[in-house]
Amino acid sequence: MHRFFGTASWLLGAAVCLAFAPHASAQLDDWDDDYYPFAREGLYVGVGALFALENFDRDAAIGGAALGISAEDGGGFELRGGSRVYPNFAGELLFQFHGGFSVKDRTSGSKDSFNGWSLTGNAKGYPLLGRVQPYGVAGVGLLSFTQKRDADLGFVARIGGGVDLYLSEAVVVDLEIVYLLPAGSLDDYQFTTFTVGIQYRY
Repeated sequence: MHRFFGTASWLLGAAVCLAFAPHASAQLDDWDDDYYPFAREGLYVGVGALFALENFDRDAAIGGAALGISAEDGGGFELRGGSRVYPNFAGELLFQFHGGFSVKDRTSGSKDSFNGWSLTGNAKGYPLLGRVQPYGVAGVGLLSFTQKRDADLGFVARIGGGVDLYLSEAVVVDLEIVYLLPAGSLDDYQFTTFTVGIQYRY
């Protein structure tokens, strides 16, 4: 729990700094979108597919010794929308569906399968402004997992990076790797998402 809130506090502070940085810069009024067409300000929307690599605490997942416990990775999809509020920074809202996770006790044969979703607000920083744009991303939000009829909801922090590949000034292929750190009743279910998506920039 302390690990999560320490990470979440750092991420939230970084997001706040990123959000207010554009207003502190005089370059905002002088920026020429025609000179950097792939870093212009404006809205974007996107969809994507993801692979989720589990890093579960096997002791907690089934309530026994880790010996004989196995877990299966998951998959899913995402929807995102955001705004390039400044050439080097963007803020976005991201929804991801996480499906197909399972934890199995190989000794008894019992298996627990579950699906979930996450909704996070993210801040993204872009050091390069050309057709290929690597970025760092940090965010906080909510994560839910449903196992049979039981649903758990908790806070989650996410941190990672990716790269935007511009096919044109409006169409972008996005590759992203992010680690998710849940809190509360879900803090034993950490995982990494690998995402491939496509975005449209207005």
